[in-house]
Amino acid sequence: MIPIKAHKEALPIVQKLRHAGINADIDVSIRGISKNLDYANTLRIPYVLFVGEDELKSRKFKLRDMKSGTEKDYSIDDAIKFLKK
Repeated sequence: MIPIKAHKEALPIVQKLRHAGINADIDVSIRGISKNLDYANTLRIPYVLFVGEDELKSRKFKLRDMKSGTEKDYSIDDAIKFLKK
């Protein structure tokens, strides 16, 4: 998970993912988006969830498929359903 100026707000979301049985990590070192994406690629993380102010307001979070580069917006519950497939 990449929090964008929303670290405190992202913690309950990563906990919800973990409670659903999804392996989830969160950047706590406040790196930029590109460094986080590089890190995810290095570890071959298949999906990255972005959590920023806009996502928190709309309750729709951008999920990026790291292999194809495509992104789609999901609610947290829908993201969990998708990731559990």
